[in-house]
Amino acid sequence: MRNHLSFLLHFVEMVAAMVVGMLVVAPLWALAWPDLASSPAAHAMVMATDMAIGMAVWMCIRGHGRGHRRDVRGHVPAVPRAAPARTGWA
Repeated sequence: MRNHLSFLLHFVEMVAAMVVGMLVVAPLWALAWPDLASSPAAHAMVMATDMAIGMAVWMCIRGHGRGHRRDVRGHVPAVPRAAPARTGWA
């Protein structure tokens, strides 16, 4: 039971970090790139980047090493490549 609770807590922390990342960084993108919404693929990349930033910051707060944070950032480019195929954009 302890493992399940530990996983659930970790899952909730990561989801919260991603949501906070999107809420905090998205207004900056709106200022820098006003017509971002016109490109779904670019928007997916920006959302993935926002989530990775949020997770990396939270991992830094939690004391994770640079290697782990680099792993999170390394997966960002995979999201927009997978999203168009699954949503019919491609």
